[in-house]
Amino acid sequence: EIVAGAPLDITFSGLAANTEYDLYCATAGGVLTRKFDFATSGFLRQPAAHGTATGDKFAVSVITRIDEHTRCIVSAAGSVPADFSAAWEVAGAVSEGAAPAGSAAKAGEPHIASFTGLQPNTEYDVYCATAGGVISNRLSFSTSGFWTRPIQASAPTATSFAVRIAPRLSERVRCAAAVKSEAAPAASAVLDGAGAPAAQPGTASKDLNFTFAKLTSATTYQVYCATAGGVLSEPLEFTTSGVSMEAGESSGSGHTVIVTSKVSEVVRCIATRPTVKPSAYQVMQGIGAVGVGAEPAAVEVAHGVPTNFIFGGLDSNSAYAAFCATVGGALAGPAEFKTAVVEAAAAPSPPPLPPAPPLPTGGAKKKRRKKKDA
Repeated sequence: EIVAGAPLDITFSGLAANTEYDLYCATAGGVLTRKFDFATSGFLRQPAAHGTATGDKFAVSVITRIDEHTRCIVSAAGSVPADFSAAWEVAGAVSEGAAPAGSAAKAGEPHIASFTGLQPNTEYDVYCATAGGVISNRLSFSTSGFWTRPIQASAPTATSFAVRIAPRLSERVRCAAAVKSEAAPAASAVLDGAGAPAAQPGTASKDLNFTFAKLTSATTYQVYCATAGGVLSEPLEFTTSGVSMEAGESSGSGHTVIVTSKVSEVVRCIATRPTVKPSAYQVMQGIGAVGVGAEPAAVEVAHGVPTNFIFGGLDSNSAYAAFCATVGGALAGPAEFKTAVVEAAAAPSPPPLPPAPPLPTGGAKKKRRKKKDA
């Protein structure tokens, strides 16, 4: 029984969380109150990303159904934090990185929680909780980064190279190639550096392709990629196509060059007259109109392994130039050389003369005298 003019407190239990209800009261005299709308603790909108994650920061937005204290935390991907219903009460409890303290959320308005100190290139889960003990749905996210280091998209040539890479998030990405050094560049230097290739708008988990041109042959480079979120990839090292030559032995009709390749690839060498300057393409096509003598065959030269190329059919005591080219378009030469002098063979000696006939003897003269005396 209610005392006239005195407040009456009525408690309802067994209600569902995160639910809107209508409340009516009635008297024994048959009078019905106006409807009273209310909602139980919960979220009108579940956690959603607020902006784009960087390498170490992320922000989440939620909307609560009622005015109440709310807190959000980050956990390792796939794990559910222990005792989460009370997690909002203790600043930093069970959260990865630095989580914000719980704060008052206003019903129907976005409530922003920002996290710092996260690890780049990492997957996380976000949960939020209300002071009324309601836990939100899980929001999974990744900090800025890449699924892999840059991957070679094609074999390097003497002057160009291509890579592909997939970012974790949809954000701007740029890659840069520099001559190998001990120090890695800053992500900002890769993003803001001059020259091609330009930055590209990336789509989460989709490959981006970058091609580097105007490189120097026979040179070792490193490729780094960076995201707009400030994350630098692991490097990819590569060497542009190129060969070096050393002179070998010469003979009267041949010459040997010793070739060492910077990468394992097909190499071909030709000999030319000193005034001829062939292109790498012409060398790879064989002697044709530019070479002389008998050309050695094109062969696969292993990286760093000296390989002999032997020219034949050359003129003795003559000047030539050797050129070698790679299938990647690198050209080495000219390496000038001169074939050896070949001494002319001595003329054969004439055959010996036949022996002279014997001279007449004195006995024959005596016989003629005797005949005369007779």
